[in-house]
Amino acid sequence: MIDPRNITPEEFTASKEAEKAYFDSKTSLKAQITNHIFSKYPAAKQASDTADKMYFETVLKADGFPKLEITIQTILRDIALSSKTLAESLEEFPEETHLPLSRLVKVANRVVWVQHCKAAYFKAKQDNASTITFPPGPKTI
Repeated sequence: MIDPRNITPEEFTASKEAEKAYFDSKTSLKAQITNHIFSKYPAAKQASDTADKMYFETVLKADGFPKLEITIQTILRDIALSSKTLAESLEEFPEETHLPLSRLVKVANRVVWVQHCKAAYFKAKQDNASTITFPPGPKTI
């Protein structure tokens, strides 16, 4: 630590530049994640997804659909770990639940991608990196 009572003008300038670079890097990471997420998942789509999620969850729960959250996560996992398509994953469910379930799975897929982006941001921040290595996506299902 530099003693502020014995600092030269050059040391002061260097410390201020280092401080600015540090804060710029943190701001830059925040701008990177914001720009990346909104470029692939715009605010209008996020708002639409929120409305879809609330509506279709209400419809399925009102119809007595059991364990909705577990079902959505299971479908997502099956698609990620196998060569099954969304349509194939929905075959085991009643036909009238296909539309709401498919919408909820697609929303969940985008939300999972955002969470992966956030994890990459926090890792870059922890590593004092100047750039973020984002995951590909969101995957189209």
